[in-house]
Amino acid sequence: MIIRIDHPDISGNEKTYLTTASTVGASTLTVQNIEGFYKGEFLVLGKLGEEQTELVRIKSDLTPTGSTITLNAVTLFAHPINTPVTYIPFNRVVLYSSSSKNGTYTQVGSSVAIEVDQDFTEINHTTGATTTWYKTRFYNSEV
Repeated sequence: MIIRIDHPDISGNEKTYLTTASTVGASTLTVQNIEGFYKGEFLVLGKLGEEQTELVRIKSDLTPTGSTITLNAVTLFAHPINTPVTYIPFNRVVLYSSSSKNGTYTQVGSSVAIEVDQDFTEINHTTGATTTWYKTRFYNSEV
């Protein structure tokens, strides 16, 4: 059974925009404002749910300075000027299941990376049924 997990709303999170286009393989982002962004945080580069949006992480040992955010890894896609860069407090989701609403929930497989180029992340629960109850938890695997 495929379980589709909707992503939480991040529209109220800290946000800035690219002031310089980003190429494939970029290791830094030039943005309007770095205020409110800190080393090691995850960012959605693009609009959550849109094609070629990607999850990036600010370099864990380098605080953003001036108008530059240095990334932990290079980008997978090119992004034009004015692409939104939004803080997201998590990078993974885990699914739990139970045979009853108030029963004991156990973890279904391993956690999975959230799919920011969609509005949801899917997890295949091979032993799930229409009567199975589910809970989810989003978390930051780097904390």
